[in-house]
Amino acid sequence: MALASLIWNVMAFRRGGSRLRVHALLYDEVLLLWIFNAGRTSDTVERLVVGGTRGGIGGADITDSAGAPFALGPGESRRLELPATILPSQRLAAAASGWDSLWLLLGSMRQRRAELLPVGQARPPTVGWRLAPRTAAAKRYLPLAAVLAVLAVSGNGAAVAIGWTVLLALAAVRAYAAPMRRGFGRLRAERRFCYLGLPVALVATLMPEGSPLVYLVLAYLAGAVVLAWPGAVSRLLEHVAAVRLQLRARSSRVSTADSESLS
Repeated sequence: MALASLIWNVMAFRRGGSRLRVHALLYDEVLLLWIFNAGRTSDTVERLVVGGTRGGIGGADITDSAGAPFALGPGESRRLELPATILPSQRLAAAASGWDSLWLLLGSMRQRRAELLPVGQARPPTVGWRLAPRTAAAKRYLPLAAVLAVLAVSGNGAAVAIGWTVLLALAAVRAYAAPMRRGFGRLRAERRFCYLGLPVALVATLMPEGSPLVYLVLAYLAGAVVLAWPGAVSRLLEHVAAVRLQLRARSSRVSTADSESLS
């Protein structure tokens, strides 16, 4: 009874404050942001950043374009249609593949993250609306669930059956998940990662316990962390692009030096 009372008080306390619902959709020509205050107190959106890691580090700041800071009272909402061209080309490509998130700095120095979902249409519909699924944020962590299922399969007893059930369920969910955009690279990567969990689990059941099995599970865990960490893949792609530019610049300098020496 005391536990139920404690849970009720905690839930009532959370409902008593502000609670923002954020829908961020990237169309071919428009970046659509829809922010609704479902709480009982006012809240302020101070800054907005697209992409980057926690806190929007390394992302594209769209605060001025969004007209922030602005306040939202209880039950109030703000719908923003921004041109997609406000994002740099590299950031726009990463966001169109589903790798980036929308970071919001709220009042009292609180931060919030929302999934930025790419949509395979030019603009939002003139009649009706499209909202982001409520499970969009949770689906990002499905690769970590696949790792836990692989660990369960490598165990003993009922955990093996539970692990196989979870792996098959994850593969089925990702197989029938309809991408909102053809170039939704994150969905394809998560789908292949969940598929990869099946042979990894099979190898884990056949391989005796030892170092090779540990390395296999650790490699699978590393891939899951990279996929689940917001902004990790886009930052990795940025580093790869920077290394390629450096290699091209170095090769061009070498070729120029060789041509000058021959002349």
